Amino acid sequence: MGTTTCQACGNGLTGIVPPIGKGPPPTLMSVPPNPVLKTQNSPSSPVHANTTKQFTPSANAAQSANSVPGPLGWCSINGRVIHVEPMYMAMPDFLWGRFLVKLAVIGASVYYLGFVILVALGVLLILAWLASKILPQGLLSGVAVQVISFMLTRRLMGPIANVPVRDIRVRDASSQETLVRMKGQLTAGSVSVGDDLVVEGWDRGGMLLFRRGYNKRIRTDIKIKTQ
Repeated sequence: MGTTTCQACGNGLTGIVPPIGKGPPPTLMSVPPNPVLKTQNSPSSPVHANTTKQFTPSANAAQSANSVPGPLGWCSINGRVIHVEPMYMAMPDFLWGRFLVKLAVIGASVYYLGFVILVALGVLLILAWLASKILPQGLLSGVAVQVISFMLTRRLMGPIANVPVRDIRVRDASSQETLVRMKGQLTAGSVSVGDDLVVEGWDRGGMLLFRRGYNKRIRTDIKIKTQ
Protein backbone atom coordinates (compact mmCIF):
# COMPACT_ATOMS: atom_id res chain seq x y z
CA MET A 1 0.00 0.00 0.00
CA GLY A 2 1.23 3.48 -0.89
CA THR A 3 3.55 2.24 -3.66
CA THR A 4 3.35 4.25 -6.92
CA THR A 5 5.65 2.06 -9.04
CA CYS A 6 5.96 -1.68 -9.52
CA GLN A 7 8.93 -3.00 -7.58
CA ALA A 8 9.53 -5.72 -10.17
CA CYS A 9 9.49 -3.82 -13.51
CA GLY A 10 9.43 -0.13 -12.54
CA ASN A 11 6.17 0.75 -14.34
CA GLY A 12 3.96 3.34 -12.74
CA LEU A 13 0.82 2.29 -10.91
CA THR A 14 -0.89 5.69 -10.99
CA GLY A 15 -2.05 5.49 -14.63
CA ILE A 16 0.34 8.23 -15.83
CA VAL A 17 2.97 7.10 -18.29
CA PRO A 18 6.35 8.66 -17.44
CA PRO A 19 8.32 10.24 -20.30
CA ILE A 20 10.95 8.22 -22.06
CA GLY A 21 14.35 8.47 -20.54
CA LYS A 22 13.05 9.58 -17.16
CA GLY A 23 12.08 7.69 -14.14
CA PRO A 24 13.91 5.03 -12.20
CA PRO A 25 15.44 2.19 -14.19
CA PRO A 26 13.68 -1.14 -13.93
CA THR A 27 15.12 -3.34 -11.27
CA LEU A 28 14.45 -6.98 -10.53
CA MET A 29 13.39 -7.58 -6.99
CA SER A 30 11.63 -10.36 -5.24
CA VAL A 31 7.88 -9.91 -4.95
CA PRO A 32 6.89 -9.30 -1.33
CA PRO A 33 4.27 -11.54 0.16
CA ASN A 34 0.67 -10.48 -0.06
CA PRO A 35 -0.10 -8.53 3.13
CA VAL A 36 -3.67 -9.81 3.09
CA LEU A 37 -2.57 -13.43 2.96
CA LYS A 38 0.16 -12.76 5.51
CA THR A 39 -2.21 -11.38 8.10
CA GLN A 40 -5.26 -13.44 7.19
CA ASN A 41 -4.75 -15.89 10.06
CA SER A 42 -4.10 -13.12 12.55
CA PRO A 43 -7.11 -12.44 14.79
CA SER A 44 -6.45 -8.68 14.76
CA SER A 45 -6.29 -8.33 10.96
CA PRO A 46 -9.48 -7.43 9.05
CA VAL A 47 -11.04 -10.10 6.86
CA HIS A 48 -11.68 -8.86 3.34
CA ALA A 49 -14.84 -9.96 1.55
CA ASN A 50 -13.01 -10.86 -1.64
CA THR A 51 -10.81 -13.38 0.17
CA THR A 52 -13.78 -15.57 1.26
CA LYS A 53 -13.98 -18.73 -0.81
CA GLN A 54 -17.47 -20.10 -1.49
CA PHE A 55 -17.76 -23.88 -1.42
CA THR A 56 -19.71 -25.44 -4.25
CA PRO A 57 -20.24 -29.22 -4.07
CA SER A 58 -18.97 -31.01 -7.11
CA ALA A 59 -20.89 -33.65 -9.02
CA ASN A 60 -18.81 -36.45 -7.52
CA ALA A 61 -19.35 -35.14 -4.01
CA ALA A 62 -23.09 -34.90 -4.62
CA GLN A 63 -23.27 -38.39 -6.06
CA SER A 64 -21.37 -39.79 -3.10
CA ALA A 65 -24.48 -39.19 -0.97
CA ASN A 66 -26.16 -42.05 -2.82
CA SER A 67 -24.74 -45.50 -2.29
CA VAL A 68 -23.67 -47.64 -5.21
CA PRO A 69 -25.96 -50.67 -5.73
CA GLY A 70 -24.57 -53.75 -4.03
CA PRO A 71 -24.19 -57.23 -5.51
CA LEU A 72 -27.94 -57.87 -5.12
CA GLY A 73 -28.96 -54.33 -6.12
CA TRP A 74 -29.56 -52.85 -2.66
CA CYS A 75 -28.97 -49.09 -2.59
CA SER A 76 -30.17 -45.86 -0.99
CA ILE A 77 -31.10 -42.44 -2.39
CA ASN A 78 -30.99 -39.07 -0.66
CA GLY A 79 -32.95 -36.40 -2.50
CA ARG A 80 -36.12 -34.34 -2.91
CA VAL A 81 -39.49 -35.48 -4.25
CA ILE A 82 -40.32 -33.58 -7.44
CA HIS A 83 -43.34 -35.56 -8.65
CA VAL A 84 -45.90 -38.01 -7.24
CA GLU A 85 -47.99 -40.12 -9.61
CA PRO A 86 -51.63 -40.93 -8.78
CA MET A 87 -52.06 -44.13 -6.81
CA TYR A 88 -53.21 -47.23 -8.72
CA MET A 89 -53.83 -50.91 -7.94
CA ALA A 90 -51.56 -53.70 -9.10
CA MET A 91 -51.18 -57.45 -8.77
CA PRO A 92 -49.47 -58.75 -5.64
CA ASP A 93 -45.94 -59.99 -6.00
CA PHE A 94 -45.32 -63.70 -6.01
CA LEU A 95 -43.44 -64.44 -2.81
CA TRP A 96 -41.20 -67.44 -3.37
CA GLY A 97 -40.26 -67.64 0.29
CA ARG A 98 -43.86 -67.96 1.45
CA PHE A 99 -44.60 -70.49 -1.30
CA LEU A 100 -41.64 -72.67 -0.32
CA VAL A 101 -42.63 -72.50 3.36
CA LYS A 102 -46.18 -73.62 2.55
CA LEU A 103 -44.89 -76.41 0.34
CA ALA A 104 -42.55 -77.61 3.08
CA VAL A 105 -45.33 -77.55 5.71
CA ILE A 106 -47.72 -79.49 3.46
CA GLY A 107 -45.06 -82.02 2.56
CA ALA A 108 -44.06 -82.56 6.18
CA SER A 109 -47.71 -82.87 7.24
CA VAL A 110 -48.41 -85.49 4.58
CA TYR A 111 -45.22 -87.38 5.40
CA TYR A 112 -45.60 -87.45 9.19
CA LEU A 113 -49.39 -87.12 9.59
CA GLY A 114 -50.64 -88.87 6.49
CA PHE A 115 -52.72 -91.42 8.41
CA VAL A 116 -54.22 -88.74 10.67
CA ILE A 117 -55.16 -86.65 7.63
CA LEU A 118 -56.87 -89.60 5.99
CA VAL A 119 -58.81 -90.33 9.18
CA ALA A 120 -59.85 -86.66 9.49
CA LEU A 121 -60.97 -86.64 5.85
CA GLY A 122 -63.01 -89.80 6.41
CA VAL A 123 -64.67 -88.32 9.49
CA LEU A 124 -65.47 -85.18 7.53
CA LEU A 125 -67.14 -87.21 4.79
CA ILE A 126 -69.19 -89.14 7.33
CA LEU A 127 -70.33 -85.93 9.01
CA ALA A 128 -71.29 -84.49 5.63
CA TRP A 129 -73.33 -87.63 4.86
CA LEU A 130 -75.10 -87.43 8.21
CA ALA A 131 -75.81 -83.74 7.71
CA SER A 132 -77.33 -84.48 4.31
CA LYS A 133 -79.74 -86.91 5.99
CA ILE A 134 -80.73 -84.51 8.75
CA LEU A 135 -80.78 -81.14 7.00
CA PRO A 136 -83.34 -80.26 4.29
CA GLN A 137 -82.69 -81.46 0.79
CA GLY A 138 -80.67 -79.15 -1.41
CA LEU A 139 -78.89 -77.18 1.35
CA LEU A 140 -75.52 -78.92 1.16
CA SER A 141 -75.67 -79.16 -2.61
CA GLY A 142 -76.27 -75.39 -2.83
CA VAL A 143 -73.34 -74.64 -0.51
CA ALA A 144 -71.11 -77.02 -2.49
CA VAL A 145 -72.07 -75.33 -5.75
CA GLN A 146 -71.28 -71.91 -4.30
CA VAL A 147 -67.88 -73.02 -3.01
CA ILE A 148 -66.92 -74.73 -6.25
CA SER A 149 -68.07 -71.74 -8.31
CA PHE A 150 -65.97 -69.39 -6.17
CA MET A 151 -62.88 -71.57 -6.55
CA LEU A 152 -63.31 -71.94 -10.31
CA THR A 153 -63.94 -68.22 -10.77
CA ARG A 154 -60.81 -67.40 -8.77
CA ARG A 155 -58.77 -69.77 -10.90
CA LEU A 156 -60.17 -68.48 -14.17
CA MET A 157 -59.81 -64.79 -13.33
CA GLY A 158 -56.45 -65.11 -11.63
CA PRO A 159 -55.21 -62.91 -8.80
CA ILE A 160 -57.06 -59.69 -8.11
CA ALA A 161 -55.30 -56.32 -8.36
CA ASN A 162 -55.66 -55.23 -4.75
CA VAL A 163 -52.22 -53.82 -3.89
CA PRO A 164 -51.85 -49.99 -3.92
CA VAL A 165 -48.83 -48.63 -5.81
CA ARG A 166 -47.32 -45.13 -5.61
CA ASP A 167 -44.67 -43.99 -8.10
CA ILE A 168 -42.57 -41.00 -7.09
CA ARG A 169 -39.58 -39.27 -8.66
CA VAL A 170 -36.67 -38.23 -6.44
CA ARG A 171 -33.96 -35.77 -7.52
CA ASP A 172 -30.63 -35.92 -5.68
CA ALA A 173 -27.97 -33.20 -5.23
CA SER A 174 -26.44 -33.98 -8.63
CA SER A 175 -29.81 -33.31 -10.36
CA GLN A 176 -30.17 -36.99 -11.20
CA GLU A 177 -33.77 -38.23 -11.07
CA THR A 178 -34.74 -41.73 -9.94
CA LEU A 179 -38.11 -43.49 -10.13
CA VAL A 180 -39.09 -44.95 -6.75
CA ARG A 181 -41.96 -47.46 -6.65
CA MET A 182 -43.77 -47.90 -3.33
CA LYS A 183 -45.82 -51.07 -3.63
CA GLY A 184 -47.93 -51.94 -0.63
CA GLN A 185 -50.13 -50.42 2.04
CA LEU A 186 -48.63 -47.28 3.57
CA THR A 187 -48.60 -47.83 7.35
CA ALA A 188 -46.38 -44.95 8.55
CA GLY A 189 -45.34 -41.57 7.20
CA SER A 190 -46.32 -39.86 3.96
CA VAL A 191 -44.76 -38.56 0.76
CA SER A 192 -45.54 -35.22 -0.92
CA VAL A 193 -43.89 -33.02 -3.52
CA GLY A 194 -41.01 -31.06 -1.98
CA ASP A 195 -40.25 -33.55 0.80
CA ASP A 196 -36.60 -34.47 1.43
CA LEU A 197 -36.33 -38.25 1.64
CA VAL A 198 -33.79 -40.94 2.35
CA VAL A 199 -35.11 -44.14 0.76
CA GLU A 200 -33.64 -47.62 0.53
CA GLY A 201 -34.59 -50.58 -1.60
CA TRP A 202 -33.68 -52.85 -4.49
CA ASP A 203 -32.46 -51.41 -7.77
CA ARG A 204 -34.24 -53.02 -10.72
CA GLY A 205 -33.20 -51.61 -14.09
CA GLY A 206 -32.78 -48.04 -12.78
CA MET A 207 -36.01 -48.15 -10.73
CA LEU A 208 -35.82 -48.38 -6.95
CA LEU A 209 -38.28 -50.78 -5.30
CA PHE A 210 -38.99 -49.04 -2.00
CA ARG A 211 -38.48 -50.99 1.23
CA ARG A 212 -37.96 -48.35 3.90
CA GLY A 213 -37.30 -44.63 4.16
CA TYR A 214 -37.27 -41.46 6.24
CA ASN A 215 -38.97 -38.12 5.56
CA LYS A 216 -36.61 -35.41 6.80
CA ARG A 217 -39.13 -32.64 6.30
CA ILE A 218 -41.72 -33.98 8.76
CA ARG A 219 -39.23 -36.21 10.65
CA THR A 220 -41.12 -39.49 10.29
CA ASP A 221 -40.30 -42.98 9.14
CA ILE A 222 -41.94 -44.28 5.97
CA LYS A 223 -43.12 -47.88 6.15
CA ILE A 224 -45.17 -50.01 3.80
CA LYS A 225 -46.82 -53.38 4.33
CA THR A 226 -46.34 -55.75 1.43
CA GLN A 227 -48.75 -58.63 0.91
